[in-house]
Amino acid sequence: MISKSARELKKWSQFIINMRPQKGFEDIPNPDKPDYQQLDNWLAHPEKDSKANLCPVGIEESKVNEVPTFYIHPTTYFGADNWNADVNHLASRKMIEELCLPSQASIFNHLGEVYAPIYRQATFYSFLMSSNDAYKAFDLAYDDVSTAFEYFLMQIGDKPFFISGHSQGSLMGLKLLCEKIEQDEHIRKRMVAAYLPGYKIPNQTFESSLSFIKRGEKPDQVHCVLAWDTFLDNLNPLHHVDNAATWIVGKSGGQWKRRLTYTPFCINPITWDKDKAESSLEDHLGAVVNEYDRKAFKWIDASNAENSGITTLSLKSPNSKMIKAKVGLGNLLYISKPKGHIYNIGKMPGGNYHVYDFTLFYMDIRVNASLRWASYKSLYLNNEPSTANT
Repeated sequence: MISKSARELKKWSQFIINMRPQKGFEDIPNPDKPDYQQLDNWLAHPEKDSKANLCPVGIEESKVNEVPTFYIHPTTYFGADNWNADVNHLASRKMIEELCLPSQASIFNHLGEVYAPIYRQATFYSFLMSSNDAYKAFDLAYDDVSTAFEYFLMQIGDKPFFISGHSQGSLMGLKLLCEKIEQDEHIRKRMVAAYLPGYKIPNQTFESSLSFIKRGEKPDQVHCVLAWDTFLDNLNPLHHVDNAATWIVGKSGGQWKRRLTYTPFCINPITWDKDKAESSLEDHLGAVVNEYDRKAFKWIDASNAENSGITTLSLKSPNSKMIKAKVGLGNLLYISKPKGHIYNIGKMPGGNYHVYDFTLFYMDIRVNASLRWASYKSLYLNNEPSTANT
């Protein structure tokens, strides 16, 4: 009898085969580069009414327009016709607008405006093979993110800012930190923190390419990176099949490398403290899930080009004291099983709750971002600027 995990893996393998582009990167024309002067190339923007503006039911707080967030969306393109998505690809855009903006980007909207560019994201298959085609797809995606970030900086003036991203967005955020933010003193001092879960940020990054920007190891620390990858406790996380690439800066400069060979940085997004690797149910401030226009759906519904997917109506009230979490084997985050059928939708093999890296800790992140912003203000805005990196 085939086990449930074996069936999941077989299904996953077939899914991968169906996504493989039929031609090499150089043999397929690139989609048109987006113009970030055009509002249509922003999924969330101060001049747009997007679902990044949603707030969980029952949460009453005064919103301030003090610190904007640059949000980089995850992979929502599973096509095999190109290595990079056209920014007008309907299904991938709708997934970001209806799934990602409400559950991820909205976390920071109480502190300021959210900017979320659409970019020519690399197809999901790029993360399954460390190949030259995949590297070129990442470079193309990063070129858009870098251009959008320059526009973002022009729009916000001298304001401080947060960086937020997930999955492919975290990979793009990592490269942005190394290539642009760390290298410019004026910009790096304005970055309050970067929340980049879901992409196994290598610990080596903080020795090889980041010095002012540190690992986030305390709850009120600023100028830091926060990262974690969520798995169900007591299951095999399947990292032996991880062929994805990461960005590493060495003596000869930056280059794409297979990330399996690097130990990731991980912080518990409930305690936010390297000395408190394990949290209890009592510590958990709350998961927040989307309220959809239907009671049940399959994940494929959201990525079907003919059926543009589901619609998010609102954000449900926070579900607190639901999960325990701990940093464990392989520097990954392990959680107790979350209650609710919703968390089975999109769950990946090996007990990987990748899709819910933000959702499960929605209120924990929201409250923590407020704490870091208060810390930043006390350092830079209420007194003379400090040269210390806390």
